[in-house]
Amino acid sequence: MRYKALKEIEETPIFIFVDFICLDKAPVPVDRFGIKAPQRRRTSSSEPLQSIVVVSKVALLLAVLVCSQYTAQGVYDVSKAEWGGRAPRWTVALGNYLGYAIIHHTAGSYCETRAACRAVLRSVQNYHMDSLGWPDIGYNFLIGGDGSVYEGRGWNRMGAHAAEWNLYSIGISFLGNYNWDTLEPNMIAAAKKLLNDAVNRGQISSGYVLYGHRQVSATECAGTHIWNEIRGWSHWSG
Repeated sequence: MRYKALKEIEETPIFIFVDFICLDKAPVPVDRFGIKAPQRRRTSSSEPLQSIVVVSKVALLLAVLVCSQYTAQGVYDVSKAEWGGRAPRWTVALGNYLGYAIIHHTAGSYCETRAACRAVLRSVQNYHMDSLGWPDIGYNFLIGGDGSVYEGRGWNRMGAHAAEWNLYSIGISFLGNYNWDTLEPNMIAAAKKLLNDAVNRGQISSGYVLYGHRQVSATECAGTHIWNEIRGWSHWSG
């Protein structure tokens, strides 16, 4: 994490800008705080320095709080609670430094807005829990046509997405059917960002292997368009 302070100590206000990166190597969004200090009075030569110290401490605290929230949550945009997900019936722990990440599609409805994606996610979870009898939605994370990453089972919880591979992988699914739906650049960027985050937090190893679901099960998943796309990603293995 790095901090830099820019001081203007004439009659103009003092501004402190905090520029921070929470995780090394992760393409993390950068937030900026512009904090206006009180006007300087001329009764004491030490007061400008005191103002700088006070404002710097406030900016530092804000940066730590935001960075801590990022570290806890990761890169996903929408938590399970935010999209209205049901609580799991039970969970199974998933280890760290896994060797595989497996890409899927839900083979159902495509969505382009946050509201539409929330509805689709609830439908997918209901199908997995009520029709298939699973304890939760099957995937660790899902990506919508709006470019958002949605929490499924989340970190360190074993999914139900690739039979005997569940214990050794995380499952990431795109909402839609990609035999005809197409991936947008923001969706591809979201998936790569999520994979980088998984490496940085130690969920998967830095040398992980990326598979499409069809490589580990007899299925068309993750659809032709996703299949054609991921074969060009650096960790994919044929």
